[in-house]
Amino acid sequence: RKNVAIIGAGVSGFEAGQVLLEDDFDITIFGLQIGQGEIFIVIINNFLYILYLYIISMDCTPWQNIHNYLKRYANKFHLIERIRFETKIILIDKNDLKNGKLPWIVKVETASGDHETFEFDLLVVATGLYSTPE
Repeated sequence: RKNVAIIGAGVSGFEAGQVLLEDDFDITIFGLQIGQGEIFIVIINNFLYILYLYIISMDCTPWQNIHNYLKRYANKFHLIERIRFETKIILIDKNDLKNGKLPWIVKVETASGDHETFEFDLLVVATGLYSTPE
């Protein structure tokens, strides 16, 4: 069973997580949640990527409705227990991109300041509409 890191705990990350779970992957979703979830933030290589839920809301759908929908979605598809909130990505690395047998290395900093290192078979960057790859 392959394990997958999903960087981003927003709309794209949740959708990727649901599909991967249905296909029997083991997933971990990394994100940093602030202020009751109206903002999802991910930091990669010192760049801050932010998804403001109220920006993507339509006139007839307030951002709080979207936030509530995402919470229900995460619970329904068992994503919530796989999310590492308040986790800052410090480093994403792979020694040889052509060698699919080598793992992706993901180093994180928790809210308490502890550093942890994980290895994953696959990596999904799902930081949403408001991010620009480096």
